[in-house]
Amino acid sequence: MVPDRRPGREPRMGWPSGSAAHPRSRTWRSSRRDCGFADPSAEQTSVTCNAGLTTSALVILTVMDSTGAEIARSGSLACDKTPRPATVSRPVDGVR
Repeated sequence: MVPDRRPGREPRMGWPSGSAAHPRSRTWRSSRRDCGFADPSAEQTSVTCNAGLTTSALVILTVMDSTGAEIARSGSLACDKTPRPATVSRPVDGVR
């Protein structure tokens, strides 16, 4: 999501202040088909994309309020091919 950076406003990511309506539904989506969301209808969620692809992904959150009005915010997510440490563990006799 992109924060509101209009002059005189603090950067924020949430629902507009002063709104009498309340968020009713949320939908997370991405411009890349390989990206998936842990819970695409949650207020906060995690996203997983193929890190082998270095193209950026546009991540969009659309929120509908109790009056039916929608607001959408987006941000760019980029991956690189930098190797990351990995630990592989395997239980021995059911004990880690």
